[in-house]
Amino acid sequence: MLPNHAKEACFIKSDRDVSRTHVLSCASMNEKLFHEIERLRFLDPDLYVWFEERAAIMQFDGGLSREEAEREALHLARKKKASERTLRGEA
Repeated sequence: MLPNHAKEACFIKSDRDVSRTHVLSCASMNEKLFHEIERLRFLDPDLYVWFEERAAIMQFDGGLSREEAEREALHLARKKKASERTLRGEA
């Protein structure tokens, strides 16, 4: 089930005359992002906190939408995790 904030993001970004198909497509993108973030929260709580801080900064100081900020912060979190693995020799 899609969380309310993801549903709201779709409707805010959509024009009033947009087709239902476009709204559903937007909803599925948000649902995928939501599940990736939830997975991060469950598997690596420290990295999740780091992700949340970066997303908030990008949204409020950088002027990105919530979805854009979360998507970019998730990308940065993945890079951070990969570099930490490389430094530990796990790559």
